[in-house]
Amino acid sequence: MASAKGRKRVSNQQDLARELGCVYITLKKWLTDERYSEERPIKEPNGTYIVEKYVPWMEFHGLSGKSGGEPEVSRSQKLRDDLAELKIERERVKIDKERGVLIERSLVPELMGKTFSLLYRTLDRKLCNDSPPKLAGRTERQIQKILKDTLRSGFEEAKRDFEEQFEEIE
Repeated sequence: MASAKGRKRVSNQQDLARELGCVYITLKKWLTDERYSEERPIKEPNGTYIVEKYVPWMEFHGLSGKSGGEPEVSRSQKLRDDLAELKIERERVKIDKERGVLIERSLVPELMGKTFSLLYRTLDRKLCNDSPPKLAGRTERQIQKILKDTLRSGFEEAKRDFEEQFEEIE
């Protein structure tokens, strides 16, 4: 049905999809997808769709009626989507920094060095200085248990020392 002004009008989305050369399901996805809301035409007050209004909108977003399932997204739309994802990731990083769950990359080597140094000193003291007197005259099984307990407590002690050191760096 054509109007007096020469604009092609259709009464439903199925007819609109046919006129635009795409599948109804694809058109439905485009019309509900937030990414394509910019410059999206709206229905006329009488409930009809003016086909000519949808062509520039499809071109703007790089939409094509060739696909029967997922819409083909233009390179510019992909770039806009990638940019939006980068912005979201940046905001997540800022939030993580504010929460204190993220550390600067430049601090990693210093923190690793302090971690290994604390761990080595703690284990060296516990295993080389404190353990030998406890091990004298013990069975192999008893020695194994004492050493495991010593390692476990050494790691816990080193962890506490590291947390204290880390608070000083912040």
